[in-house]
Amino acid sequence: MAAAIVWSASTITWIFALLYLGFGAIPGNFGQRFSNWDALYFALGIFTTAGTGRLAPISEVARILVACQYIVDIVFVLGVVALGISRLSAD
Repeated sequence: MAAAIVWSASTITWIFALLYLGFGAIPGNFGQRFSNWDALYFALGIFTTAGTGRLAPISEVARILVACQYIVDIVFVLGVVALGISRLSAD
C-alpha cells in the first residue's frame, strides 16, 4: 500500500516536471528558462506546497498548468487520507 502511494506521488511529480520542462523552455511562460533540475524542483515545490522561491509562472498558460497540478495534488492527498480513514475504521 505504501509503495503504491509513493509510486503515485512520484509519478505525479515527474509528469508535471516534464510538463514544466517543456513549458519552461518557451520564453515568457516562467520568470526564467527551466533546466531539468529547475523543473523537478518546481514540481516538488508545488506538490509539497513548500513554494519555489524565484521560480514563478508568468503567462496564463503556465498559471493554468500550475493550477492543474494543485487540483491533481489535492485530489491525490484527499484520496490518500480517505483511504487511510477507511483502513482505520475497518479495524
